[in-house]
Amino acid sequence: MIRIVLRVDRQGSLASLESTGHAQKPGSEEASIACASVSVLLRSLGRLLERDPKIHVEGSAEAPGHFRIDVRRVTLRRRGYMRGVTESLLQGLQDVKRDFPDEIELIHNHKPSIGEKSHGA
Repeated sequence: MIRIVLRVDRQGSLASLESTGHAQKPGSEEASIACASVSVLLRSLGRLLERDPKIHVEGSAEAPGHFRIDVRRVTLRRRGYMRGVTESLLQGLQDVKRDFPDEIELIHNHKPSIGEKSHGA
């Protein structure tokens, strides 16, 4: 099982994320579709944020099955962008959890905006 803990700040932007574990195909050593999906989402997030000079992040992927990222600073002009990145990431993770509920545990403190449906933990 993959356990993802995602914390969002008061402005609706990602503050931190930690993912641990793997999801494997039953009876196999191969990663499941859920594991591959989460890996792509998290790797893309890490690369997207680390290359933006107006967003300062720290993180690691010190071992297979472990990913951590902490957002240290986002300039005022990048706040809207960061909220969009956060919403996109959370939607992707919720979709994977919906499709593979036995393989993903998603914990977050995100409160949906008015008119937005909640699909969270």
